[in-house]
Amino acid sequence: MKVAYRSDIGKIRDLDEDSILVIRIDSVYSSIRQERALFILADGMGGHNAGEVASSLAVRKIAEYLFPTLISLADVDWSLALRSGIKEVNKSVIDYGIKNPEFQGMGTTLVVAILIDRKLYVGNIGDSRLYLINGNRKEIRQVTKDHSLVQKLVDNGKITKEEARDHPQKNIITRAIGCFPEVEADTFELDLERDDIILLCCDGLTDVVDDDEIKEIVLRNKDIQKVCDELIKAANDRGGPDNISVILAM
Repeated sequence: MKVAYRSDIGKIRDLDEDSILVIRIDSVYSSIRQERALFILADGMGGHNAGEVASSLAVRKIAEYLFPTLISLADVDWSLALRSGIKEVNKSVIDYGIKNPEFQGMGTTLVVAILIDRKLYVGNIGDSRLYLINGNRKEIRQVTKDHSLVQKLVDNGKITKEEARDHPQKNIITRAIGCFPEVEADTFELDLERDDIILLCCDGLTDVVDDDEIKEIVLRNKDIQKVCDELIKAANDRGGPDNISVILAM
């Protein structure tokens, strides 16, 4: 497996409020080699106090929660582990804000992926996304669903997906870490195909680069780090209005 990642401040913001983490584990158990990895991306919300603190805290806490089980090779309900872990992260961020009033009200999105051989387990809160891009079929699929006002409008048939991209309320999210006493993450379990490419990204990319262009950029280059760089360049070429973070695995 090849992995690349990058976070960029963009062209407008004074601070990068995104946080990303990649942990890879190669293990041998009962003579069977297993590849395990943990991918985490969080987008601290610019409209809240200290979004960069919220995102870095969320990434650290979810990693601390999941990592011991990931290396134990235990038989685990990973969807349950993701939901429970994200609840604990939410509590940690809220508690930190209570103890440090200058950070009270901070919030962040969170998307987490656990890879165990060809099985992928995903959990998310907010509007940061995970995509699967299949190199053989030349297809892109958004696995996660945004927790946002415009996504609700799309689901209710009020606006189209295309109209949602330029909607004046597109940045209003309906679930986030640190903003509500209780949160419920969405979780997904996927069997990966040989040609699947995993992409985690924040709205700094998806607000300005559409899915088809993301797919084209990912598939036209075999250098995975260059793909990350080109995705970020595409967002910055469109003004870079927000921080841009991507994690790629293939």
